[in-house]
Amino acid sequence: MPGNAPCTHSLSAGWRKLAILTLTAGLLLFALFAAAGALAQPTARIVLEPQTMEFRRLGLTHTLEIHIQDVPALVAADVYLSFDPARLQVVDADPAAPGVQIARGTFPDPARGFVINAANNELGLITYCVTLLSGPPASGSGRFASVVFQAVGPGASDIAVITQTNHLTRTGLYAPGTPDPVFIPFDIVNSTASVWHPAILPLIMRY
Repeated sequence: MPGNAPCTHSLSAGWRKLAILTLTAGLLLFALFAAAGALAQPTARIVLEPQTMEFRRLGLTHTLEIHIQDVPALVAADVYLSFDPARLQVVDADPAAPGVQIARGTFPDPARGFVINAANNELGLITYCVTLLSGPPASGSGRFASVVFQAVGPGASDIAVITQTNHLTRTGLYAPGTPDPVFIPFDIVNSTASVWHPAILPLIMRY
């Protein structure tokens, strides 16, 4: 009936408005959840553990571990560390091999790739790089390598991941890419070491 037309039209318009509001709210919620998911996505990190090391006399050793954390897909990792060679020296992890090496880790698995492993005790520079040549990328977290330091001189030393130097000593984490691996942004947690002066311990023991 003609008299019903305005009511039907009004009802249809009301449903259309409700549908539009529902769709808008749904899109807003989706955007919020997507933003929350992006914010919750963990950032890849290179972490040196422990963050502080204390050598109470010359000649003592401590082990520093290099960890890579929260990477989604890793095909290569180049990590360079600097330290003060007047305070610390790297203990060779493989005396049978030429030069000075650090201990290999398990993430990514060095057995599946190409490895560069060298410590320079004169310059205070450690180079350790792993590039996977077979199998899937490494995802998650794990121990990249470990370094045994020996105290050789009193004082403090930063042990830092080098990120801004020349192209030969630039730390990087890389994911699969075409034609080259894609750089993965990452955060760094460095470490410090302190070596007690030989005269400090007797003074402390007197009190």
